[in-house]
Amino acid sequence: MIGRLLLGMRVWDVLSAASYLRARPEAAGRPLRVRGEGLGGLLALFAAALEESIAEVETQAMLVSYQALLETPVPRFHLNAYLPRVLRSFDLPEVAAAVAPRPLTLQGTVDACRETLPVEQVEALYRRTAEAYQRLGAPQALRVR
Repeated sequence: MIGRLLLGMRVWDVLSAASYLRARPEAAGRPLRVRGEGLGGLLALFAAALEESIAEVETQAMLVSYQALLETPVPRFHLNAYLPRVLRSFDLPEVAAAVAPRPLTLQGTVDACRETLPVEQVEALYRRTAEAYQRLGAPQALRVR
C-alpha cells in the first residue's frame, strides 16, 4: 500500500464491485449504473472512464475540476481526492469525455469550497466533454443539472 494513492485504491474498489455485480446471475444482461455523491462522484467518474461495461454514471455534488482546487486559497475538499501533478496530464472534464458516449449526469457540481455552481458555468467548463459527446453522436447523453 506504500506508494499507492488512496483515490486510486478507492476507484479499484468500485471497479471490483462492478466486476462482482456483473458476475452475479441476477445481474446478467442488465446495464450497470454507477452513482456517487461528493468524493463518490469522482470515484464513479474515474471508474466509468476505465471500465466500459459501466453503462451509465450519475454524480451529485462532485468537484468540478482539479484546476478549481489549485485556484482556491483554502479548498474544502477531501485530501484523498487530490492527485499529484494531475493537471500536467488531464482534468476532470477530460475524464468525463472518456465516458462518452455512455450517459453521464452531473448534478449539483461544486467548486473547491463545496458551493454548488450554476449549470451554465459547469457547461462552460465541460465544453470539451460536450464536444466529445457530439463527435460520438450522443450529445443528449451528457446532462448537466
